[in-house]
Amino acid sequence: MKKEEVKIIFNNNIIRIEQIKSNGVISPSNFYYDQDETEYVLLEQGSAVIEFEDHQLNLRSGDHLLIKAHLKHRISFTSEDASWYCIFFKP
Repeated sequence: MKKEEVKIIFNNNIIRIEQIKSNGVISPSNFYYDQDETEYVLLEQGSAVIEFEDHQLNLRSGDHLLIKAHLKHRISFTSEDASWYCIFFKP
């Protein structure tokens, strides 16, 4: 079974920065993240597809986006080389 590699780069009560290597891992079927934090996502390498309830975004290396707290989303595709930087913070 494939697993993501998550490295926490920084964490305090205000902000958390993670580097994530996805290795082709996707969200389980019918699962959506519903986070208390806002998340800034930068796809450093590879490609990915993020699904929202009403649309999806195809991402390539260098693409970035802001996912507001409680905006339901899931990962429906990641390439084997997908690597992200994710910055989580309270709205």
